Amino acid sequence: MTEDPFEVDAAAKTLADALRDASRLLQEAGVDAEWHECDAQGGAKSGVPGLCADPLRQGEVIVRVTSAAPGVTNPRVLGEAVVDRDTGTGAFATVFADRIAVLARDSAVSYSSLLASVMAHEIAHLLNTNHASRGLMSATWSPAEVRHALARGWRFSPAEGERMRRTLRSRAEPSAPLLLPIASAIAPGGAPSAYPDLR
Repeated sequence: MTEDPFEVDAAAKTLADALRDASRLLQEAGVDAEWHECDAQGGAKSGVPGLCADPLRQGEVIVRVTSAAPGVTNPRVLGEAVVDRDTGTGAFATVFADRIAVLARDSAVSYSSLLASVMAHEIAHLLNTNHASRGLMSATWSPAEVRHALARGWRFSPAEGERMRRTLRSRAEPSAPLLLPIASAIAPGGAPSAYPDLR
């Protein structure tokens, strides 16, 4: 079965919009992101050829966008970051596109905007930022909260931004941007009915 070119183009535009919005969220927190889109086999879909197959350099992270495998995680989880307990940092996060799509639909918000928010949330975890009682780093997002937050402009708190910048300064050259390769394209999959808990 061949892919529908319209669906491929729509997915590419959605991801491009999400990367733009995630970059804005990070930039407002003082973190400049340079994205390199990669496919699941480590090939470059955009950006620097060969970068996707190279080992990560200091300060780089990977955010994988994929559908959730049934039964692997709590169906309420929208994403997860692999974080070292000793340092509070990591280099690999996953966001579940199908679960995000359900929450976007139920919240009546833009899918790409919510995808960007989840990506930024998980990247913050990789940069030693914990859950907060409210806001972008809140552990639980209800449809009403998502609607309200995206309408007024979700942002990291000043303390969260400082924590991310401090972490970046400790692991990379001060002038180097944070590089965020995307490891795989959005994949189709069944969406669960419950969603708002992020890890």
